[in-house]
Amino acid sequence: MQRRRCGLGHTGRAGCRRRDHAAKPDIAAWEWQPWADGIAQLASETGAMCKLSGLVTEAGRTPGPGVVRRWGDHVLACFGAARVVWGSDWPVLELSGSYAQWWGETQQLLAHLSPQEQAAIMGENAKRLYRLQDAAVFKITPSFFH
Repeated sequence: MQRRRCGLGHTGRAGCRRRDHAAKPDIAAWEWQPWADGIAQLASETGAMCKLSGLVTEAGRTPGPGVVRRWGDHVLACFGAARVVWGSDWPVLELSGSYAQWWGETQQLLAHLSPQEQAAIMGENAKRLYRLQDAAVFKITPSFFH
């Protein structure tokens, strides 16, 4: 199988464009299928990378803590730490939650991963995907917004 630099976007279709939002599952409606099978198929049949972003926004107006966990865990299980790129979805995120909320959800989603895997998802993979090897990656923590 030929591997190309690919990204996955909110349309859920594979392609070699860099997109995001974990294919936009309808979390507010608890949509699991066909989204879950599509993510698994895309991960197994392509070299696509998936941006872990936009999940809180897809969870409705005021999602509770942990509501996106199932979807985030599935993305991580299917793509693995080497093929996931984290994104804040800010400022759109503010329609449903806050940066601090998504930051906290992210920390919980990644807690079981090694420090190297967490670093890959939180910046190193983005440097590779966007060919920014020489660029600095910096972390914006919730305190940045206060």
